[in-house]
Amino acid sequence: MKNTKYKQTEIGEIPEDWSLELIGHLPIGIGDGNYSSKYPKKDELLDKGVPFISGKDIKDGRIVEDGIRYISEAQHNTLLKGHIKYRDVLLVTRADIGVVGYVDKKYEGSNINAQLVYLRSDDKLLNPEYLFYLLSSGEYKNVLRSYSSGSAQSQLPIKSLLKVPIKFPHHKQQQQIASILSSLDDKIELNRKMNKTLEEMGKALFKRWFVDFEFPNENGKPYKSSGGEMVESELGMIPKGWEVGVLDNITEIKNGFAFKSEDYTDNGVFLLRTRNFTQSGYVVKDEVIYLPEPFYEEYSNYQLRQFDVLLVMVGASVGSLGFVTSNALPALQNQNMWNFRARDPKNQLYIKLLVEKLVKQNIGSASGSARDFFRKDFFRTIRFVCPKVQILNTFNEIVLPIFQELDKNLAEIDSLAQLRDSLLPRLMSGKLRVKN
Repeated sequence: MKNTKYKQTEIGEIPEDWSLELIGHLPIGIGDGNYSSKYPKKDELLDKGVPFISGKDIKDGRIVEDGIRYISEAQHNTLLKGHIKYRDVLLVTRADIGVVGYVDKKYEGSNINAQLVYLRSDDKLLNPEYLFYLLSSGEYKNVLRSYSSGSAQSQLPIKSLLKVPIKFPHHKQQQQIASILSSLDDKIELNRKMNKTLEEMGKALFKRWFVDFEFPNENGKPYKSSGGEMVESELGMIPKGWEVGVLDNITEIKNGFAFKSEDYTDNGVFLLRTRNFTQSGYVVKDEVIYLPEPFYEEYSNYQLRQFDVLLVMVGASVGSLGFVTSNALPALQNQNMWNFRARDPKNQLYIKLLVEKLVKQNIGSASGSARDFFRKDFFRTIRFVCPKVQILNTFNEIVLPIFQELDKNLAEIDSLAQLRDSLLPRLMSGKLRVKN
């Protein structure tokens, strides 16, 4: 607002009607997950139990389920520190200082590791959601880092964190700011849940038709359980009329290109790298690198298409998959990954689900001396049960709308995130005021 008056503070100008207090002077409880003799060791972490959350489990301000490790209920009960509650704000205080996360209801009672602390506001003076969005702003990431110390590995001790100044308007304004931003995040989270359901639908249908062989017969009944004829093959019993084929028959495996760092630009064409794969297998524009616009046509053989399936074939993340959706395009494919593209374009989603299944089955076949790698000839010659053309065509017709909806949701997530990120600094500076 043009009439807003500002005052100078140690962190710069803030609106005259806002307050500035040190975290240590505010009603905020702070807890950590410090090391102790009972602290879980790596070999004690489990695939299920009580979530044991680390900094890497926080993505875009939320705890992401993919990749979380767990501890037993008994071990959870021995840990006196690091028990988190709904609406806590999590803060990474080692290495990647300033990463902030919000605790949703599903993670109430989880544990945090020694890389994290939680901030627990009682909402009488400082709204927890407002605190989360304030600390999430780029401005505050720099503030938090300025209070860190250490040369080999930077740290933000709690005693230093207590000295960090927090700016805030009156409580009602905090709630209004938090309401606007959280409504966008809630819609983003809803879209993510919808996409998880859509992805599971596609995988379940693939398994039922091409693993369990319960595709519809000529009467619309499940083939195998309705007495459909099965014949012997080198891969076991398969439906009559189906064949054993090799992956090279139905898909092309395309290399990426080793683009040079001196060609990187601040804008232009998105260069998709292995670090742009999420744990859930989607492509995100984090740590984005661009190439000059003319490169897109000059290196047309490395252009990516909607629903391309990418596989990391070298390094620590060997076997990681990336699924290209329209929100990531246009883009060029970097080195260290293969692109599985169906020879018949209408089979691309079948290829996605087939490659995921084959990678899961063969991930143990990665080998190498200096670094792990997959051999392309190994993948080309992988044998699989190939269905009849008409069955494959019907499957493709069913799954296409599922993944088109997923693609649409991802595009909306990007748009909502961009809107949130543009509003966040303006709301947190007081330059944009919320009216009732």
